[in-house]
Amino acid sequence: MAEPYYGPSNRTLQWTEEELLAMGALELPPDVTLRTFHDLESLAIAPVFHHQNLPKISIASYNAFKPILQLATMFLSEPNALGYWLDLAFAERVQIPNKPKGVCEFRSGSYGPEDIRRFYYLMDELKDALVIRFKDHKEFKHGLVGGFTVVAPWYSSRRLRLPSFPGYFSKIILPKVCLQEAEAAAGAWARGLPDHNAPPEICLILRQRFNVAVTLCHEVCHALRTALETHPLRAEPFYNDDSHAEVGNAWEASTFGGSIDFLDESGAQGAICVMKWPGAHDWNAPSRRKSRRRWLTSYIVPMEYIIKVQSRAFWERDVRRFGLGELRIPKRYGVRFGSSGWRDRVDAESSAGSSGEFEADSWGRVVRTVPN
Repeated sequence: MAEPYYGPSNRTLQWTEEELLAMGALELPPDVTLRTFHDLESLAIAPVFHHQNLPKISIASYNAFKPILQLATMFLSEPNALGYWLDLAFAERVQIPNKPKGVCEFRSGSYGPEDIRRFYYLMDELKDALVIRFKDHKEFKHGLVGGFTVVAPWYSSRRLRLPSFPGYFSKIILPKVCLQEAEAAAGAWARGLPDHNAPPEICLILRQRFNVAVTLCHEVCHALRTALETHPLRAEPFYNDDSHAEVGNAWEASTFGGSIDFLDESGAQGAICVMKWPGAHDWNAPSRRKSRRRWLTSYIVPMEYIIKVQSRAFWERDVRRFGLGELRIPKRYGVRFGSSGWRDRVDAESSAGSSGEFEADSWGRVVRTVPN
């Protein structure tokens, strides 16, 4: 096995391909039928994701990208999944004591049916406050994060003149490879679905769709915040008691129990992981206190979850009945990463001094007997 990596940026593979297969990270369980789950095709797409907001791509390319937009729509439309969105849209921004002017926080609130209707109206209006573009990696100015990266300006010179939005216009930029892979996936899908378990290439398509949909919603958080903000240079607000301020990651953490990323080693085959946020590596986000966490644990997201969340029945039966907790990702198999320095590396390997954490082996690997 290769020497573990404990650097600050990418999540590298500590599991072998055979282990990932055994953990269900790459393929579906034998008894899972793909046709039973993939049923979002008839779902109406949110106005913010209509073709007019994805200019310069053809109708054929837009149709290939639709499954991603339909999944993203579920995160924006299911009432029981809207808690964070309602907070971001309607919660009061409160100045944090002993911080520079404009450093604010917002907190979870209680909302009713009328607030949900207001949010739907707001999202309909947001379609005039952003645009989604696809560009090559070389055109990115803010670097790459993870497998599918969105770069969205926090402000622009274009001031909005909309009833609900006094702020600024946003441009969400997706790597062009997102569109290219969606087009290739549409071709594979057109060749027909198997009656039983999905082949590896179909499972990879499902993981890509999930990751891009999450990334797209992450950046819509930034676009919504930018449209509401009258001062373009003001720092992003902190959410509840988070030590760092990053509205997209705060949405991911409140929805999934952590931040979503790809395992980026070639042998990982596009396996997806989830990490606690805020964590030890959040150097690019504004902070109101230093994190005492000297390591992160990156947990494998199982394929059973990936396909479940792309099922309309799951949203209408489980999420609607039991609430947001149904979207929390079960955390069982993970790899622990030290943030920097030899001491953090030793602590990450041994879990020394970690209160309430599951211990890791000498390679930083964690296996929970009961998923959390």
